Amino acid sequence: LATLIKNQLRSDLKVYVEWGNEIWNWGFASTVYADQQAKALGLQNVDVGAYCDPWRKYCVYASVRAFEQFERVFGTNSPRLVKVLAGQAGYHWPGYNYNHMVAGDLACLNNATINPNHITINAYAMAPYMGGQSMTEQRNALTGVRDEMQWAKNSLAGTNISLICYEGGADNYPDGSLTLTRDPQQEQIYVDYLNLLDDYCTGVFNQYTFYGGCWGLKHAAGESADINPKWRGWLSYWSLKSGTVQSEEQETASIDPQSTVLGGFQLAFVYPNPSVNGTLNLSFTEMISNSDVLIRIIDATGKVVYQNLISKPSRMYSISTQNFDKGLYFISIDAFGRKTVLKVMVN
Repeated sequence: LATLIKNQLRSDLKVYVEWGNEIWNWGFASTVYADQQAKALGLQNVDVGAYCDPWRKYCVYASVRAFEQFERVFGTNSPRLVKVLAGQAGYHWPGYNYNHMVAGDLACLNNATINPNHITINAYAMAPYMGGQSMTEQRNALTGVRDEMQWAKNSLAGTNISLICYEGGADNYPDGSLTLTRDPQQEQIYVDYLNLLDDYCTGVFNQYTFYGGCWGLKHAAGESADINPKWRGWLSYWSLKSGTVQSEEQETASIDPQSTVLGGFQLAFVYPNPSVNGTLNLSFTEMISNSDVLIRIIDATGKVVYQNLISKPSRMYSISTQNFDKGLYFISIDAFGRKTVLKVMVN
């Protein structure tokens, strides 16, 4: 597997190697398996110098052996290889504080029985979900997330191990009516949540899902930012942080050119068409003058070549096409749950 990945993965990309998924979650068969293997190896009797459950001991035991195989292929200090142990700061009870799992895992790394070849890791991964069944609970959850991440950061201090997030986001289950998911306050809470993680994470954060029910930034694919405040918060955070809009649709998008107006009326008109002087102009209808408008331009292969979220636009908006190749493009315009797709030629 390591050889296959090294040979096939683009040379400018890294591989994050993690053994198992949530080896603390008893809803998964992998945790049951890890516990069985730990007891078969007698790891429950191995004193690592800190509290550590048998299944976590086996998680580290199996992880370092997988990491060693990847090191043999990529090299011990390869910048392309990121060796990850994943835990959960939120896994605690009275007497078992936030950092116990992190501290126990680190102790296992220093144990000769569990890690005889002294394999090191590059990152420790958490899943700091922001849960709650009301806006009050969700705000309170931010405090819990901060506590969890602070404990993990303290445990990793002085180790040169990055703190990353293998999963995360809002957890509003159950929310069948979408009342909480659609609450406008979600936008600012999501910005606050991502800014909080910025204070502690020194590597990647993976949003669990971009669309789907109570965990998604959107309830369903294709919905606009206007009815998805979590999605607006995500876009706002990245716009402020990097000056660009990033989304799950950054690379490609799907457009049905036969369905050019969804929602009963056209949101904008484009001119000149074909574009001949390096500029396209969008003329918006008055109905979207007080709305956020997401504009994407997609080429004939499905690649998104332009994307911008604008708030309360003026009647006309100009886009430079100087760097566009000649050919057919689709302009997708989303505002307050409606969509218009315009076909345009760039000459």
